[in-house]
Amino acid sequence: MKMKRSMGSRLLAAFLSLAAVTAVFGGCSNPAGGSEAPSSGAESAAEPASSADAGKAVTLQAIMWGEQARWDAQKKVNEAFSAKYPNLKVNLLTVANQDDYWTKVQTMIAGGTAPDIAFEQEMLTPTHVSKGFMEDLTPYMEKDSSFHKDWLAETHYGPFTVDGKVFAIPAMTYVDTLFYNKTMFDAAKLPYPDDTWDWNKLREVAKKLTLDTNGDGKIDQYGYSFVAYPNFCFTYCWSNGGEFVKPDRKTAVLNSKEKVEAFQFLHDLIYKDKVTPSPQINKDNAFSFETGKVAMTSLGSWDIATCDLNKLNYGIALPPKAPTGNRVVNEYPNGWFMVKQSKNKDDVWKYLSFCASPDGQKISAEGKVGMPTNTEVANSDAYLKSSTTPGVDLSVTLEALKVARPAYVSSNWSEVQTDVWPGFDEIWTKPDANVQAVLDSIQAKLQAKLDEAK
Repeated sequence: MKMKRSMGSRLLAAFLSLAAVTAVFGGCSNPAGGSEAPSSGAESAAEPASSADAGKAVTLQAIMWGEQARWDAQKKVNEAFSAKYPNLKVNLLTVANQDDYWTKVQTMIAGGTAPDIAFEQEMLTPTHVSKGFMEDLTPYMEKDSSFHKDWLAETHYGPFTVDGKVFAIPAMTYVDTLFYNKTMFDAAKLPYPDDTWDWNKLREVAKKLTLDTNGDGKIDQYGYSFVAYPNFCFTYCWSNGGEFVKPDRKTAVLNSKEKVEAFQFLHDLIYKDKVTPSPQINKDNAFSFETGKVAMTSLGSWDIATCDLNKLNYGIALPPKAPTGNRVVNEYPNGWFMVKQSKNKDDVWKYLSFCASPDGQKISAEGKVGMPTNTEVANSDAYLKSSTTPGVDLSVTLEALKVARPAYVSSNWSEVQTDVWPGFDEIWTKPDANVQAVLDSIQAKLQAKLDEAK
């Protein structure tokens, strides 16, 4: 997701416990703006109503942000696609940083060199539909008998649906997850987190795992960390019965009692309970899950691949329930969309359909870059046994998906994140922050932005 931040927010990089957060929601910048990586493929006939049907070779241009593992997996999908449709091949243009990615896409469209296919972030769909970037896929889905919408769970389509029309095919998804360091739990002789945990249990155990190991009066190991950015706090707020924006995408409900309770809990973890490092203490990102100085952290399931890569002794569990006993989890699906300016739309649809099919999804799952959106593949060993760390139970992510939902966002959500979200910095940076007053202030600004949206 697009995450521009004020100076106060940049201090909160301390809470971005693993580098993979930027892989999915931004990544490191690519000075060259991307690199062409064509997948292999031969040529022959495909299905009716496309240039390839007439025996003409067609090269589709696709563009994707992310990290190398994601691109490598997608290239294998592209190779399989070309094997099925020999007259079609896909050139994959890659851009690491998501801000640079959207600049590149818009520049290509404005310059008359639009890609045929582009990768989409779930929260920006209303924005890109309003800008005329995305083709309505509903007619293609309805007329193609070989495509089965129920390959994918209905929840995956939600963020890519505007006014009842589907504008992207979900390709992979992630959910909020509680990561824990097994070595630290074992040393403290504490049982691992499970699905009975609530916020109070999290705080109780985090206190036991927050340690001054050398007796110098300074904490050397923290019990818990979280990403102090509003979009990553949705799970806490929704579980407690709160909301940011109503389903009408026009009404802000930011300063409710339930929201105040959720943000007060997170604030207190830092300044009252002192189980979470403050931005001031963690300004150099000295305390992170990856460095082994934090026992638990809440992150998206994209960090499973990073934990595997770094050979951490870790496990995952469902996010803790609110004190009410309710648990609602934020889902972060990514998808492919047909660029409205493409001249190869029927061929593009073949590609989107293939990416959602069991064949395409199995290849993607084996690339270890996310949870498959195809229900059959998500429940198969291709995904469930994809972690290289012994004992990591990926079925936890499937359980999280059962109580997952996307956020309700407006057509100017990128402006909300840029202009409104920095107001939350006061909660994270001030020990005496008045959470109610902060949310009251942000409520007014958020509503003003929603009023400006189309």
